[in-house]
Amino acid sequence: MSASRWAGASGCVRAWRKPPSGVCNVKTTRRGPAALTVTSFHDVDDLRAFSNVPVLVSIPRIVTQTDLDRRWWRMRLAATAALVGLVMIVGLAYVAAKGNENLVLLLARVAS
Repeated sequence: MSASRWAGASGCVRAWRKPPSGVCNVKTTRRGPAALTVTSFHDVDDLRAFSNVPVLVSIPRIVTQTDLDRRWWRMRLAATAALVGLVMIVGLAYVAAKGNENLVLLLARVAS
């Protein structure tokens, strides 16, 4: 693999060099550089405010039906995991409090 393969679209960083502060970030995995991400510019207005060079092109994010389906399944999985976790916490609290009146009296707020 050549090092030029890991250069970003703007060629701002190579895999073996430290990126300029706040401009580019090289994410690494166990096998080496995985991705090059630009961390300081989140939209075109940020880039225009930073640079005097005119912005010629802005590439919009393309969201496909597959992306929407994955997001829906991911949210469904997260909701299910949260519900299972809540049921487990309530179940463990029930098991801990069952037959343990001293613990229940200690934790319960009783109006006097």
